[in-house]
Amino acid sequence: MKKIVLLFVLLISTTLLTSCIMVDPIDNVNNEIDYTIEIYLASLEDTYVLDEVKNEKDPLGTFVTFDLAYLGFTINESLSNVMFVVSKDMDTMKIFYDRETYDISFYTSLGLYQITNFKFGETIEFPQINNVIGWKDVAGDEMTTSRTASQDESYYAIEEEDTRIVFEGYYALLNDVNIDLWYDTLQDMIQSYTYVSYGDARDILQDSDEDPNNQDNVLLIYNRASVLSTWDAGVTWNREHVWPRSKLPNSISEADLHLLRASNPSLNSSRGNLSFVDGEGEARIIGSGWYPGDEDKGDIARIVFYVIMMWETNINLIGNLDTFLKWHEEDPVDDFERQRNQVIYAYQRNRNPFIDYPELVSIFYPQNETVPQSYINFEIPLSYRQKNAHSVHFFYK
Repeated sequence: MKKIVLLFVLLISTTLLTSCIMVDPIDNVNNEIDYTIEIYLASLEDTYVLDEVKNEKDPLGTFVTFDLAYLGFTINESLSNVMFVVSKDMDTMKIFYDRETYDISFYTSLGLYQITNFKFGETIEFPQINNVIGWKDVAGDEMTTSRTASQDESYYAIEEEDTRIVFEGYYALLNDVNIDLWYDTLQDMIQSYTYVSYGDARDILQDSDEDPNNQDNVLLIYNRASVLSTWDAGVTWNREHVWPRSKLPNSISEADLHLLRASNPSLNSSRGNLSFVDGEGEARIIGSGWYPGDEDKGDIARIVFYVIMMWETNINLIGNLDTFLKWHEEDPVDDFERQRNQVIYAYQRNRNPFIDYPELVSIFYPQNETVPQSYINFEIPLSYRQKNAHSVHFFYK
């Protein structure tokens, strides 16, 4: 480490010797002024350490400037005499340089894990993640020794074999697609579907929302009540648009079976077209929003993620992204959802990928991601959420 520091000092000293630029010197070269320049460099602890003292001699009136930046450091203009004119009885000129900060990105097979800032010369600390047994750089070289920060860089996890997603059946195509194209590929897949009318949904929901413990009944959203499935013109149950009809982008989307659920008519009416808000306990109105209940909040979140992908609409119309991410984790996929997804596929010929592969949520919407100010893309591209921060698929609160 001492050798590295000495090398940095040597590079810095060499740079500084060429940093003084003299412009418009006075012709009277005999009238030269002796003066002193002190160079201070920021340490990793953010204190300034005297690095070099330079004794200079220039003609009276010489205009002197300093380089604002060089390898690993940037001049602190508020503390430094960045430019001055050589004059009689000059005080010592003091120049302060701060360490540059670099974005170090860490990726797993699921996409961007985190971005951490390190100062120039600071030892890079690699995240400790379950199932990650090492790290490699963009060239594929494994990190066997410590590495210090000197530029924006990316590192990629070396994982145990069983941590990678293997797509099957309907999704097998994704095994041959780079992760940065998963979202767009899935979108193309689910948007290639068979239209089913809103009227037909009355019959299909009797199968898709069937109570696993009673095949004559359906399970209702928001209260998990089991009621007779036979359609009676909406008296016992009706069709709830999880994403309200008034907020859908077109009339065709209103019949999408994935966003329809059998519902208690009274609860359906109470919810209306309210956006979802967080809460706990039973389904009810909270403030100006609707809490779907502890048992259904995860189902709601995965339907919302599907609608965003399928119909390319705005999540802010219906709630808050962070809330849906929270619900997805707190209320995992259950057998009822899996069976419902399978039945809808039989009719509509598309699936909700966030039910079949719940881990896709953390790939497309990583909660610990920070968008860097600058980024050079090497092997694994930016996550979908970061790459499309400007589009309809990613929304800040």
